[in-house]
Amino acid sequence: MPNLPSEITPRYLRVPQAAFYVGLAPKTLYRMAEERRIPFIRKGRTLLFDRIALDKWMQLGAVNPLSVWND
Repeated sequence: MPNLPSEITPRYLRVPQAAFYVGLAPKTLYRMAEERRIPFIRKGRTLLFDRIALDKWMQLGAVNPLSVWND
């Protein structure tokens, strides 16, 4: 098996990796998955998170700031 550069991140992340990626605690990520508030994949008892889906999920949650001045 060839050596891969350390910059390569797998597309599918387990809970600790995904929690770090989105900046949440693993416990919070488990709760959000249980409540179906974050996209995830279940393989048996293992939860996996697609980085691309997480990126889209984060972008959809973006809030545009209000204008300070009324022009």
